[in-house]
Amino acid sequence: MTSIDGRDDAREMSQPGAASRAALRTSYPGNWLVPAVLIVAAGCLLTGQVLHGVTIDSVNREPETYSVMGGVLDLWTGGDPVLAVILFCFSIMFPTAKLLGLGWIWFAPMDPIRRTLWASRLELLGKWSMLDGFVVIALVGAIQLSKLIEVATARPGPAVYFFAIAIMLSMVLALRMSKMAASVGEVEQRVPRFDLSLVVAPWIAVGCLISALFFPIFRVEKSILDIEVSNVYALPSTTIKYFADGRIFLGLLQLLFAMLVPLVYFCWFGWFAASQRRGLSRPKVLSRLRVLGSWTMIDVYFLGLLLVVSKVGNLAHLERLPGFWLVMVSAVLSLYCMLRVRSLN
Repeated sequence: MTSIDGRDDAREMSQPGAASRAALRTSYPGNWLVPAVLIVAAGCLLTGQVLHGVTIDSVNREPETYSVMGGVLDLWTGGDPVLAVILFCFSIMFPTAKLLGLGWIWFAPMDPIRRTLWASRLELLGKWSMLDGFVVIALVGAIQLSKLIEVATARPGPAVYFFAIAIMLSMVLALRMSKMAASVGEVEQRVPRFDLSLVVAPWIAVGCLISALFFPIFRVEKSILDIEVSNVYALPSTTIKYFADGRIFLGLLQLLFAMLVPLVYFCWFGWFAASQRRGLSRPKVLSRLRVLGSWTMIDVYFLGLLLVVSKVGNLAHLERLPGFWLVMVSAVLSLYCMLRVRSLN
C-alpha cells in the first residue's frame, strides 16, 4: 500500500472506492488497544497449549498429566480419532486461526461488507475455543472417587487459566471489532421472521437446563482393594465445591457460561421470538441477543462432557445419568436457535 516516498499510497487513496477498502485500523487511528490485546491473547494461548491443564492422581497408578497437545494424542492413540480431531480443531486450530483472522481484519484492506461478514463469523465461532477449559472443569469435578480417602483426584494446572484468559480476550476483541467493522461498512440490520419452532425451542431448553440442575450428570465408580468407591458429578454441587475449595475461576466459568448465561439467553430468546411473531420489530434487542448467544456455552460444555467420558473411561467406570441427556437437549436447542437466527438474517 505504501511506498518509500508515499506516492503509491496517495495514488491509491485518490482512486474511487479506495477509502472504503482501507484497512480497519485506518478508520481508528491511534487505537493501540486492538494490537496489544492480540499480542497478549496470542501469548496466553501459546502458554495454555503447552503447559499442563490438569493432573490426575490415583491409587496404584502414576500421575497422569493432561494438556491440550497431550489430550489430542491420548484420544488418537486410545482409539477415539473423532474426539481427537474435535479437540484439535476447537482447542488448537480454531483459537489460533481466530487470532490470525482478527489480525487480518484489523490490518488488511478489504471491502467493508466482506470485512463485516468475516468479523461476524469469527464472533460466532469464538466460544468453541473454550472447549478445553470445560474439559478440565468436568475432569476435576468427575474424578474425586472417595470423600474419605484420596483414591483419585484431579488438580487443575496453570494452562487452564492462561487458555481461558486467551479465549475470553479474543471473544471480547472479536465482538468489538465486529461492531467497528459494521459501523464502518454501514451494514443495515434487519430482523428476520421467526417461525413457531424458534418460539418453542428456547423454552424447552429452559426446562431441560433447569431440570439438569436437579439431576446428576455422571456417576464414576472404581473398585480399590475390593472396596467400591464412587462420585456423582452434578452441576450445582460441583460448582459449590469449586468455590469451597478455592477454585474460584473454575467455579465462575461453570456457573456463568454453563448455567446462568444460557438460562438468561433462552428466556430472553423465547420472549423475543414470541413478540417478533406478533409483529414487534426490535433490531437492537436482536443485536444484544446475538452478543449474549456468543457467551452462551452450554453446547461447548456438553462437547467437553463427551471428551471427559472418553478420558475417565480409561480410569474408572462412568455411567451417564439423566442430567447428561438433559444437558444434551439444551445444547442441541441452543445450537439450533443460534444457527437459525444467523441463517435467517
